[in-house]
Amino acid sequence: MKRLTDLSEKRSGRALRPLPDKHGGPRGRAADTRWDLIAALYMRMSIALIRRSFQSFRLALRHYVFIRFQRI
Repeated sequence: MKRLTDLSEKRSGRALRPLPDKHGGPRGRAADTRWDLIAALYMRMSIALIRRSFQSFRLALRHYVFIRFQRI
């Protein structure tokens, strides 16, 4: 009887232990939150970059128009 419980415990222990992932990083929810954080940071950075480039483009356009109309 003891041997049967021992086997079932071993089996359940092996089932409960999470499988090692390829990258060796945090597993499960920790990995998910990490990827969410990276995605949020990337989004924020890309939005800031787009805004900055758009502002510089507007400034350059205004400058160009100003020079063009000043010459006329």
